Formats: sequence, structure tokens, C-alpha cells
Amino acid sequence: MQYLVSILIPTYNRANLLKRAIESALKQSYDNIEIIVSDNCSTDDTKEVVSKFMDNRIRYFRNERNLGPILNWRLSLKIAKGYLSVILSDDDYFLDEQYIENVVKLFNRYHSVNLVITDCVLGKTNKEHRTH
Repeated sequence: MQYLVSILIPTYNRANLLKRAIESALKQSYDNIEIIVSDNCSTDDTKEVVSKFMDNRIRYFRNERNLGPILNWRLSLKIAKGYLSVILSDDDYFLDEQYIENVVKLFNRYHSVNLVITDCVLGKTNKEHRTH
């Protein structure tokens, strides 16, 4: 089944890192996605970074005040329209362009799955990462 998957990118004053997170989400092989950027009242050029992406799958929301990280995540989940959701922190990015596609395949295979946690790479350069 082609579920809508919401990729949630909560952010606060990390415009310099946000671009890479959004680019990695847009490169996903799974087409039925929406990208929610939930700006926690940033004072940098976060809005401008998002507006440079001319893609109607991206939805930008800015909080009127900083809610803290947990409430910002919860707000992104409320805004999301997808049947499945993935939180992608603003300082992270997908290494595997088939990540969402593979998660949906797992979900379709094991309908009792409620949460998927995968390996992540911390403190490595692009040349050092490995995928399974």
C-alpha cells in the first residue's frame, strides 16, 4: 500500500544544517511523502532556507514562541497528515535514499509494527559510514 509518510523536521536556529536534512528527505525513493518543518521560533534565516525549496511536499510552520523540543515534536505530529511518521532532526539526514521505502515495506509485511528504530551513524564522516 502507498501510505502517505510524514517526515517531520523539528528545528530551532539551525538553518545552516537544515538544508541538508531537507535535501536528504527530498531524495527519498518513496514518492508519497510530505515534509513538515516545524520551526520553534528561530531567530536565524530558517524560513528563508525552507522557502528556497520549490517543492509542494514541504510544509513550513513557525511557532509564535519557543515551545521546547518535546512540544515542538508533538506539534509536528499533530500537523502531519501521513499514516506513518518519521522524525528527522534538523542536524541529521538520511544516508540511504531507500530508507522510507524500506520502512514502508517492513510495515506492510508486519502490520503489528508500531515503531521502527534503525542503526544510526554518529561521529563518522560520509566516507566511513556503512549501510545494511
